Amino acid sequence: MSEFIYESGITILGPLPPEIQNWTIWSTGIPKVAERPDAAKTLQGFLVDSEQVWKANGVEPMLK
Repeated sequence: MSEFIYESGITILGPLPPEIQNWTIWSTGIPKVAERPDAAKTLQGFLVDSEQVWKANGVEPMLK
């Protein structure tokens, strides 16, 4: 739904039923040779802990 949330003239009634829904799974990783692993870990924490931001933009977070 994130593709449509900011389009004018569209009324979102709800998500598609699970049996026809397409899910995108995102993941992150930090390479052993990362120059700033602390910054990468901070970004990962932000992405995981920003459930309300994701939902407000039409993205349904997975269970932790």
